Amino acid sequence: MSGDHARAAQLLASLAGTQPQQTDLARKALSEAISAGDMQLALSLAPAVPAAKLPVDARLLLVTEEIKRRHPERAVQWLAPAGGSGDLRELAPLITAWMAAERGDQQGALAAFDQLPARSLLAPIEAEQRAFVLLKFRRTGTRNRSPVRRSAALARVKRGCGSPSPTPSLPPATAPGR
Repeated sequence: MSGDHARAAQLLASLAGTQPQQTDLARKALSEAISAGDMQLALSLAPAVPAAKLPVDARLLLVTEEIKRRHPERAVQWLAPAGGSGDLRELAPLITAWMAAERGDQQGALAAFDQLPARSLLAPIEAEQRAFVLLKFRRTGTRNRSPVRRSAALARVKRGCGSPSPTPSLPPATAPGR
């Protein structure tokens, strides 16, 4: 459908409510609700769609909702591939890391990041997430041996994006016009 997604979502949701056996109607209403930005309606429609038929965007919405409700273990379950929709398990180490951090398990949290493939979707933010975990544990560093800097440097090396040097060498700054 094109045009007014909010109106289409409402109409399809009403129709799906009268025909609960028609899961395709609920799925279409769910997609339209997400397109319209009506997450409450989308969340209310999700249970009417079998997990194997949920589109990726609906599964991501459910992951987000479970994390907001402080049930990250349930969120991870929505990442597994369902039916013909995509595999989102690549996001699991990030959720697992923060679950461990919330339990006070610093080693487990940092080890979860080691599960990320070098060319992961999360690779660009891995160093920052490691640093945030270290900050959570108040491990910001001592002298020049900062665990945050070391973590960031190791993540860059793992991705093939630089040397393990904790401080990148930058060219000298020049004033404009010189």
